[in-house]
Amino acid sequence: MKKVFQSLRMKMLCMIAAMVAITSTVIEVTNYYLIVKQEQAASITLVITFLFVSFTTTVFYFIIRRYIIAVENLSKTMKGISNGDLSVDVVPLKGKNEISTLISSFNEMMTHMRMLR
Repeated sequence: MKKVFQSLRMKMLCMIAAMVAITSTVIEVTNYYLIVKQEQAASITLVITFLFVSFTTTVFYFIIRRYIIAVENLSKTMKGISNGDLSVDVVPLKGKNEISTLISSFNEMMTHMRMLR
């Protein structure tokens, strides 16, 4: 009877060891899967962030470029006026912002200066 209990005890210990090994393997596989998913999520987040920054930069580039061109045209016209040429107007910029207001006021000033001349 003692041998039977020892044999059962050994079998139970072996089964417990096997269950611990299987549980440990399942936990390791699950952790690996989670790590891979986190890395994929981080990669996707990085790509989305890069695309958003690229899009935003492109939009701001074209918006700012529009205003810079308007200011450069105004500057060229003012240089021409300083040389005595009152016949040129600056092409107005559409919108209701500071630069379009400045260009509109400048064109009005030029019209009045031509009338005085």
